[in-house]
Order: sequence, then structure tokens, then C-alpha cells
Amino acid sequence: MYPSPRKKYQAFLYLSERVICIILALFFILSLIPIFRIAPYNAPNSDDYWYGAESHLAFEDTGSVFEVIKTSANFTKEIYYNWQGTFFSVFMMTLQPGIWGEQFYMLTPYIMIFFMILSSLFFCYVLFKRILQMNTSQFLIITIICLFIEIQMLPGSTQGLFWYNSAIFYNFSYSIFQTLIGLLLLYASSEKRHISILVVMCIASIFVGGSNYISALLSVLLMVSAIILLAFFKNKRFKHLLIPLFFNVAAFIISVIAPGNGVRQALCTSPGVVSAIIQSFENAFIYMQEWLDIPFLIIISLCFPLLFSAAKKSTMEFKYPILVAAFSFCLFAAQFCPHLYADGTVGPTRCLNPIFFSLIFIFLINVYYLMGYAIRKFNIKDDEAPKKAGYHTVLFVGIIGLFIVVSYFLPPDMTMTRAHASLASEQAQDYGKQTEARIEMLKDETQSIVYLPPYQNPPDVLWVGDIMEDPNDIYNRNLAKFYRKEAVILKP
Repeated sequence: MYPSPRKKYQAFLYLSERVICIILALFFILSLIPIFRIAPYNAPNSDDYWYGAESHLAFEDTGSVFEVIKTSANFTKEIYYNWQGTFFSVFMMTLQPGIWGEQFYMLTPYIMIFFMILSSLFFCYVLFKRILQMNTSQFLIITIICLFIEIQMLPGSTQGLFWYNSAIFYNFSYSIFQTLIGLLLLYASSEKRHISILVVMCIASIFVGGSNYISALLSVLLMVSAIILLAFFKNKRFKHLLIPLFFNVAAFIISVIAPGNGVRQALCTSPGVVSAIIQSFENAFIYMQEWLDIPFLIIISLCFPLLFSAAKKSTMEFKYPILVAAFSFCLFAAQFCPHLYADGTVGPTRCLNPIFFSLIFIFLINVYYLMGYAIRKFNIKDDEAPKKAGYHTVLFVGIIGLFIVVSYFLPPDMTMTRAHASLASEQAQDYGKQTEARIEMLKDETQSIVYLPPYQNPPDVLWVGDIMEDPNDIYNRNLAKFYRKEAVILKP
């Protein structure tokens, strides 16, 4: 028996969440292709040579992974006393893929995206499926949309995905931070006590506490807030969370009091605590307006039907939307503090990446809470809301179409478009050939002093910077050390 025309019409009119999930997953995979296609032309740069030189030499001399780890630990200790205290991130910096061979540096975007996907899946699973009671398709849809925004619209895609030294410091650390908060939510919402979760939380707390100060500070603030909230509602688990909080704060303090930070701070002028806090709120307003642009709002609006559905069936009362918005804005602003306190600026673009990532979820949580408030305020009942499950086909196609049109006239600086442009113009391929020529010169054992030609027309999506004409410049010295040269000089 054939389905009636009415049923066929209804099947067309509403796309199921599973179908939407598959469509978005395929679109997400396609969006990664230009990034992975350009990866083979990626090469170590700048601080990659500084932090990776000793580990690279240890591997060349011994071929032992154990010796590499030992050398990395010793270098981390040296940096702790002479330059910066972020011990976990520094240790990870020493293990850049290029120390095992230049050909492995192409793995950098694969590594970063892999951990971004892994941590986002886990965090969204806990938040949206376990706590907000969404189904599998719903939480996956939100995860895919968030990942698309994180990878394609992040403020500094070059430093966040392709330059290992920066990406491991900020993007990878954010993935660990996101996992930590996911574990926190999982433990707080579980009916049974899971010692294993608590143990993993303690380990993650140390890693985040010893990473960049943006993620470290936010982790402390969120853990303290969660403990206060649980204590207020007489949930005895707040006592258990004091253990990972102790490790988190201890690691953070060890990082902050590092003698190397004093050496580095001597080169900067701090505006002071009060000024840094005031400027944090000012910059929070500025960057919130900049990042919540039209393309961002269009693509994230695909999450709204799911958030509305979850808010409608939630047992929460949603009484304090202004308080939630104010508190979350303070958390957003707090992330600008560390760098503003250090030198009075928000820092390079790479510093903004983890702040941007947090804004995505801060925005979604506030939309969810505001929807819950509106549903109860205006007494929206089941018979006044759409009963049919899934997305309205016209609405879904309209949102995707609007995003494409708006992106054409107001193009966001998307990673995939930058990568595609560099490949289409053959900038990336030419950059790869220039890099290979340089490496060949640097590996020439008959030359102790190497004169390198400057890069010509490098692709901006992969480009960080170059060495100088002065052989005593720090970047020249680090490159020379990496390849056991007396000196490396950029030709004028």
C-alpha cells in the first residue's frame, strides 16, 4: 500500500533530526577537506624551533623516546626558571611533530582538530544529552554546529590550527579544559559516586592549571562556582570536588609564581589589577559585538529549535535570566584579565581563540535559559508549540541558504576558504617547494653558516613569520641550534 499524498507532503515538510544530523555531519566533513589538503605544505616556524630544538637533537643522537621525554622535562624546568611558568603547555611544546622529522609537522591540524572533536563530543554529550535530556541526534547536531564555528570562524586559524607552538598552548589546552568541565558536570549530575571520574578530574585539573592562564583562570572560577552552587543546594558532592579544585589551584599557583614569569614581566609594563579588570569588561563588550556577527548568528540559530524543545520540557524554573546573563558575561570578561594584567593588551590573536570558544557555549546556555524563562513567563503550552518532531524543511533550507548568501556578501574569515584560496592560487604548493629547498640547505653538512632566501608570497593561512638578517636574532639562533649550524642568516 502506497503512502498517501498527505503523508508524503508531511515527510517532505519536516526533516527528521537524524536526517539533519547526517546532512550537517557531511557538510562538516567537507568543510575540513581544504584544511587537510593544505596540511602537507605546513612547516615548523618561529618558537617551534626554540621549544623543540633540544628534544629534536636528543632524538637524533639517541633515537630513544625516553631520552626525548627526559630532555623535554629538563627543558621545561629550565623555561620555568627563565621564561614562563606554564609547565604543562611548555612540555607539550617541546614535543612538536617536527622533532621526529619535518614531514610529520603536517599532522599539526589533524592533532588539533582531533582533540577539538573529541572534547566537544564529550562536553556536549554531558551538557546537552545527560543534563538537558536531549536525544543523540539533537546533541550531535549542536556539537557539529559548535565545531564548525570553532574550526572555521576562530579569530586566529593560522595560530590555532597550523602553528603547533601556539595551537598546543591555546587550542589543545582548551580541549583539556573542556574535558575537565565535562567531567565536573558528569560527576555532579551522576547518581552514583565514580572515583574514576574524580581521579581523571584531578589529572585534568593539573594539566589545565599548568596551561595558558586564560583556560587556567576560567577553570578555577567555574570549579569554585560549581562547588558553591552544589553546597547551596545541599548536594554533598561539593566536598568531593574540593579535591580536584585543590590540584587545579595548586597547579595554577605553581605556574603563576614561576621565577621565569618575573624575567618575562620585566620586559612588559603592567597597568595594575584594577585597570586590568576594567579593561577586561570593556574588551568583553568589544569582542562580543565583533564575534556575534551575522554569519555566526545565522549558523548557530540551527541550535535554537533544539534548545527551545529542551527548555520546554525542563523541570527548571528559569527565574533569574538577568543574573545568569550577568554571571556568564563576567566569566567571559575574566578571560581577558591575564594578558591585560601582564602588558595592558589582549595579546596576539592566538590568545583570543579560547575566549571565542567559550563564547559559543556561553551564548547557547543563555539562549536556552532565556527560552525557558519566556516559556514560563508567557505560559507557552504544548498545544501552542509545534507538535511535529524535526526541523521544518523550508526553515532549515532557508537558514543554510541565508548563511551562504550572507557569507558571500559579508564573508567571515573562514579557515576553509583561506585554505582553498591558497591551494587554488598555488601559493601553498609554492610555499611547500620553498620550504623543501630551505630544509635541504639546512641539512647540508658541508655548510656551517647557512644563508636562506626569504620566502616569496607565502600563504597567509600557514604564515607565521621568518628569521631575520641578523644571525644573533633569537629566531635565527634557535633555527641554527635545531639544525646544528653555527649561524643561519636571511639573505637581504
